[in-house]
Amino acid sequence: MNITISRPTADVDVCTDLDALRQAILTADEINNLPPAANGMTEAEAAQTVRKRDELTARLNELGAKVRESSLTLTLRGLNSSQWNQIVAASTKSVDGKIVKDFQQLLTLALPRMLDHATWRGETTDIDAERLADELSDSQTMQLLETIQQLNTPATSLPKAVSELLNSPTA
Repeated sequence: MNITISRPTADVDVCTDLDALRQAILTADEINNLPPAANGMTEAEAAQTVRKRDELTARLNELGAKVRESSLTLTLRGLNSSQWNQIVAASTKSVDGKIVKDFQQLLTLALPRMLDHATWRGETTDIDAERLADELSDSQTMQLLETIQQLNTPATSLPKAVSELLNSPTA
């Protein structure tokens, strides 16, 4: 009998226009901080608040479209134990008796091996994963490293709480 293990996958969106992303976040914050057009306002103040909210919402929609259009979706697949252990070993060294991980190297080694496919504007595309790893911001690097870690240390059996739920009479 030939048994195959289906390794976990995850999609990670990488925004390539970080300025548009920042502007979208700031605009959303501005909308959220607007006072509600309430009874305590004059008619003119309420109308001005509504106008401002409408303007900001239109701007947020434009920025959101720009962010979505500039986002690359990476579909990553977990590695087998041997491949993952080799990458971790190659990215780990001892400095003054302390174990130190080179996270950039870990990402640069793991990303090309884990990349199942990339989607740009709805189309599957080829990318240079090593070059992409070097271009990412710190927060994007950390997001990818968290996903990579999760995919390479998956659950291997059902947790006790899940098993109990499955075995309960209401399941």
